[in-house]
Amino acid sequence: METVFDTPELISSLANFTESRIRRLQEEIDLADDEPRPRPRPAENGNGVFDSILFLRVCAAADYYTTNATLMSIVPAVDADIILDPYIMNVLPKSLAPTAGYLLLLAVASYYVSDIVWRWLDNAAQPVEVQEADGEIDGQDPAKKNA
Repeated sequence: METVFDTPELISSLANFTESRIRRLQEEIDLADDEPRPRPRPAENGNGVFDSILFLRVCAAADYYTTNATLMSIVPAVDADIILDPYIMNVLPKSLAPTAGYLLLLAVASYYVSDIVWRWLDNAAQPVEVQEADGEIDGQDPAKKNA
């Protein structure tokens, strides 16, 4: 929370989101009912915690089964981390940019190294002239080759 309120871009984005969400909720209420209603207020969810339309609400439950009846009837809360990471050109999260750069550099270097290795292997696989038993080299008489 401190990071959101300390960063001007995040707090302005949060304010814009809140305004649009309140407007959308009010429009949904107005469309569902002809008579206008007051704006929705935060409601208590039964645990003494109030819901909010300002922030993201995450409802999560542990996905497990146990023979412990107490644990199955009173499920403990599940912690969730929400990471706010701006995107670069709406494609790449900013925190992944160094990893993407590293992978790109590795791909380019691999391309050039593979070319060098391929040429070395290609040269190593070239056929070598072999002298045949009857004195001919590559099907020619050595006397004719020197003449």
